[in-house]
Amino acid sequence: MKVVYRLSSVLFLLVMVVLSYACTGKTSTDTTGENNSIAGEYIVDITSFGMPLEFYLKIDQDNKFYLSPDRNYTTDKGNGTVGSSGDTYMLIYSDSTTEEPKNTTFKFEEKNIVFETNLIYGTSNLPATKEDEDDPNITYQLLGRVLLYEDYFGEYAGGHTVSAMGSNVDYEYYLTLGPGRIFNFVSNFNMGGSDYIYEEKGYFDVESDVLTLKIDEEEVIGSFSEDKDLTIGVKASEMGSREERLLRVATTASCASVYYGFYQDYTGETLNYETEIELILDKFGGYILKIDNSTAGEITETGAFNLDEGDLEFTPSDSDNSYEGVLANYVLEAEVLVKDGVRKVVKLYCNTIQGVFTAAGEDEEENSFEAFLELSSDGTFSFTVKDKNLQLIVDETGTFTTNRMMFTQLVLTGEKIYTLVVSEVGLNVNIEIEQEKEIGFILIKE
Repeated sequence: MKVVYRLSSVLFLLVMVVLSYACTGKTSTDTTGENNSIAGEYIVDITSFGMPLEFYLKIDQDNKFYLSPDRNYTTDKGNGTVGSSGDTYMLIYSDSTTEEPKNTTFKFEEKNIVFETNLIYGTSNLPATKEDEDDPNITYQLLGRVLLYEDYFGEYAGGHTVSAMGSNVDYEYYLTLGPGRIFNFVSNFNMGGSDYIYEEKGYFDVESDVLTLKIDEEEVIGSFSEDKDLTIGVKASEMGSREERLLRVATTASCASVYYGFYQDYTGETLNYETEIELILDKFGGYILKIDNSTAGEITETGAFNLDEGDLEFTPSDSDNSYEGVLANYVLEAEVLVKDGVRKVVKLYCNTIQGVFTAAGEDEEENSFEAFLELSSDGTFSFTVKDKNLQLIVDETGTFTTNRMMFTQLVLTGEKIYTLVVSEVGLNVNIEIEQEKEIGFILIKE
């Protein structure tokens, strides 16, 4: 369903504001009362609009606004004055003129900015709405999510077990508090051999360590401890009742995942052994390391780890010695066991960039294409693209690396180099099918 906004006379009034500003250098807006309440910082995420990028909008108490890729606002991507007419607001850019007006209109919902016209960010002109390429019933709305209660941002996780139908049901759930005063609650459980997910979402407020979740017409109240652990009523399934549970702050949720590596030991050109490595980092600073050595067999090591920015320190449960690692762009370079009593620095790749990824797409003439990408734990890849007749357009093997510019990139290096963008949706890439003819794919993990 498409989202349509009617601005009519309100837009006319705001255009007059722009003309007034262009001619006199002053805004004719009412800056007493409501306009002062909009001061704050907002994050704009345009991942759903085809680019995995976030940037920031700041509105100060003097109704000045600033757009920037970081919160220092040293890089100027647009600045000016905020005007208003009723409950509709406008960003009036400092380089706006009568001949070439630059402005963006928006409204507020739940203290978040809802853009109604295109947002000008640097040289980009971002649409207020975008229809999903695969599902015309989905329309994405460009938002500025308010940055309130940041001390409480993060993930809180817990679980419990109940007996049902003669067996135990284990519930694992987590609550995420983030920008926009938006919360997401997800509960995972298995019953009768089937996996289930129960979800809740809405808005939240915090006052004096008291958390209020607003779920439709219901309000759920919880409280934080000094250690930021949360006690709150949890509804773990659709049919379950809400009961008070303890959710611990997930201190290492930002890096929690499974990482895979591969190590080979040589003497000259002779292969001595090779080791497959799996490292599981949990959300509470615990880890499980599993290795399979070709000569010594399987070994499991457990322990704890600390996270400081991208630096990790691992301490095995059976040792006082610690080992270091560095995590950047989904790659963890860490000192790990490769054989009983032997540790080496190995590159481990996050689950996000491991495994098989596939996609289908069409060019402007509606010719169909299929893409296949396999990323392995030894840092190698296999990448193919076929047309509708199964003829190979791309057939590459080689190695891959990651880096970060404005967003994280996955770089495939074979005879040619392909650069993919890593996002929550998948791996985005444009492939040249013919000269000056490209097709875009979003490769999804199978």
